[in-house]
Amino acid sequence: DFGYCYESIVALAGYGVLLAGLINEYGDGYRFGELSLCFQSRFGKAFLARQTHMFYGFLYHLNNSLSDSLPHLKLGFEAGMTTDETSDAMSCLSVWGSHYINAGLPLGPFIDEMRDHLDLMQDLEQKRVWQVSIPYVHLALNLLGKSKEPTTLSNSSEFVPEWEQYMEGVQKGDSINALRAIYAVNMETAYWFGDY
Repeated sequence: DFGYCYESIVALAGYGVLLAGLINEYGDGYRFGELSLCFQSRFGKAFLARQTHMFYGFLYHLNNSLSDSLPHLKLGFEAGMTTDETSDAMSCLSVWGSHYINAGLPLGPFIDEMRDHLDLMQDLEQKRVWQVSIPYVHLALNLLGKSKEPTTLSNSSEFVPEWEQYMEGVQKGDSINALRAIYAVNMETAYWFGDY
């Protein structure tokens, strides 16, 4: 009746994200995230996908490399799928994609794996998570030389046959996270290719 419960896991990780993200208290934010991990072990897989998304998506890389977070995000995805926390599972996959591409790992395997992830997101009607993931896939395609214009995301691909329709859907759906991803990736490519 009193003390920590399932929801405490998410609250602790969420508070850590707020500390690190809003007031730049990175050390304290990380420690609250670690505390959420301690309680997670008491409760099994309940809320594991959401806690994983928050801690390994937004806090873990403060003290560790992005590539070290990838196996954890995959485990969060798997846990979410087994506990019917589909939305949180898909969020783990989306963050996995953004961390993977920014970790400097080979892009060929990334494209192959994201093809499966994007199909699953669509099958499970996780449109917003799919929209957030698309810019990172297009960035990988650009970096692999599979785009006519490497400094822009506005190219159609096997993932998005019509870029204008994709953008229209993002704007109509009011997907601020997808817009953030698009702007961030556009800025990265412009910087990398000296087109700014």
